Amino acid sequence: MRRDSRQPTRSARASSRREAAPSFAELQTVYILAARPDLGLDRGESGTIVHAVHDADAPAYLVEFVGDDGHTRAEAFFTPDQLSTTPPG
Repeated sequence: MRRDSRQPTRSARASSRREAAPSFAELQTVYILAARPDLGLDRGESGTIVHAVHDADAPAYLVEFVGDDGHTRAEAFFTPDQLSTTPPG
């Protein structure tokens, strides 16, 4: 029996069942879900997305964190699973 269609691989089937990663928009306020001591940031600090990289395999967001004086304290790329639209509990 001839088969013209290919069966998806196990990894392709698994990835199709995976939940879609959250997406965010530029200028949106987000909260980090884990501390980043290398940047001087604590868990739950808020920042603003200043650039979104829409790569289907590895989306990322450049987030800026501003201090009380209005100057940038830190700026770094984060993956969607490292960010939230609500403060972590």
